[in-house]
Amino acid sequence: MLTKREPQSFIVIIVMVLLSAVCPSELMLPAAGQTIQMPHQEELMLPEITPAMQSQPVDITVSFEQPCWAPDEVRHSVRVYHDDGSSIEELECQIYDLERSSGEYITACNLVFLLQGPGDYILAYDDSETEAPEYPDHVSVGEGSYYYEPVPGYSIDLDYYSIMDDGSLIYGIGQRGDFFGIDMAQKVIKQLPGSETFDVQHWGQLASYAFFWYEDRDKGTDEQLVSKEIVVDGPLMARVGIESTSDDEKVTTTAYYTYYHSPGSEKRLMTAVTHVVHKQCEIRGLEEEDGIYAYLLTVRARSSSIDKLNLGVIPPYLHVSTEDGTIHEYRLDQNPESTDYKWLLDTRDDIDIGSPAWFSIDNGDSGTAYALIFNTSTPASSDARPGIQIRAVGRQEVSIPGLEVDGGGISGGRNAYEQGGTHDLT
Repeated sequence: MLTKREPQSFIVIIVMVLLSAVCPSELMLPAAGQTIQMPHQEELMLPEITPAMQSQPVDITVSFEQPCWAPDEVRHSVRVYHDDGSSIEELECQIYDLERSSGEYITACNLVFLLQGPGDYILAYDDSETEAPEYPDHVSVGEGSYYYEPVPGYSIDLDYYSIMDDGSLIYGIGQRGDFFGIDMAQKVIKQLPGSETFDVQHWGQLASYAFFWYEDRDKGTDEQLVSKEIVVDGPLMARVGIESTSDDEKVTTTAYYTYYHSPGSEKRLMTAVTHVVHKQCEIRGLEEEDGIYAYLLTVRARSSSIDKLNLGVIPPYLHVSTEDGTIHEYRLDQNPESTDYKWLLDTRDDIDIGSPAWFSIDNGDSGTAYALIFNTSTPASSDARPGIQIRAVGRQEVSIPGLEVDGGGISGGRNAYEQGGTHDLT
């Protein structure tokens, strides 16, 4: 289980959120001849559903007015139906976080299902034992280890969670280890479409949810794994938790990663992150690294002798939703030629994220985009100035005969500087 500590200061970020929770109300039964064979039925009062929301996941807390038979997350009487006005269809669903009343009965739970367009969504259940639903198990969580040393002294060595959806590997989530010297705890690796195994040649872009700062050297909560757990592993949704810390134990990060089944090509990982500062951190050296909450890491590797290492691409554009209500566009260096940091956006540029709060690396008007979407532009903190400041940097990470690895990082961090003010370095 993940441990809990009393924080001196904290920051909470939820990256990519779903519909807010609602409770059921009394059902107005559908037209005559269209019935549901369950004794208890209620309508789920959802926000307005549009055709564009087809197949989007819903995760809500529901309370049961009558006793609901549900011994566990697999054997239960809970069903969800969609009434589009002409017919009623049973939908695949999943329950978790059961609140038990007594024995095999529950009073509330979380309910997951996929939207099927406009219409009424009906919750049905029974107070007697029923057959367990036989829905496809779309989503699964696994654990694995990966080691690859293409060149002596340059290796990939990590432990990870894998998130599978209908047989395809969608995400790898780093528990511990390193990638060519980059620590990998709290790093998410988006796999290329159609990947079935966890291998470097299948890696797309990466995102980090560790906390970073520069105190005489790079420090971050990706350095040491504290604990990990599989919280939920159901047919439509999976959730894992990882707690990690910096080597000096000054800062701890606890992150919960949630994935929902998605039948389309667009994939999302929802992440709830808490950074806890146990001891004061002072920025000494690289002042741009003054407290980073999360970042996108883009990697491009080229090898003249190892074909497997010809991987990755640095997208040409960075787009940022800014506090002035506009979207700023920047060109990324797709082939950095120096091992020194080259800043596209640094602290003094004072680019703060706006509302809606997001930034992306992408191909422009069309093509693939990778984005971080925050639930707020002003994360909760006990001591920092409200806001999230964007920084962007690139450099050549590895440059040896036969192997070049280029990298770029776009981060959202502490709002440590405002034009005309002083830079907060503690």
